[in-house]
Amino acid sequence: MQKQQFWIRVGFAAVFVSSLMYGMNRPGGLPELLPILLGLLLGNLFVANLSVFLKSFWTRAGLVLTVGIATTVVSGEYRQSWGFALVDCSEAALAAWIGFVAATHLHRVSPGRQTAPMVKL
Repeated sequence: MQKQQFWIRVGFAAVFVSSLMYGMNRPGGLPELLPILLGLLLGNLFVANLSVFLKSFWTRAGLVLTVGIATTVVSGEYRQSWGFALVDCSEAALAAWIGFVAATHLHRVSPGRQTAPMVKL
């Protein structure tokens, strides 16, 4: 059941990201939504503990920074200023934290589970 929930999350994330990328190519698109959605996806992946690789704090921080810088480049904001990378990185970090907390809480209260495994941040 856990693998099925993971793939449902990945499917929803793919739909959101693809619709967002479509909207970013149009004038007046929403480029600030991309780091938020990807940050929420990262937060969910951190709770899933898919591999030993994702358990390290520095690995998680590197992924969040990579998402922030990548969204700055994809949206084209770097042409104006690289300061937008700071904003996108902070948005991705906050969204990853919110996604982590929400997924941890939902994992704990899901039916059929007594307690959730402890996840170190």
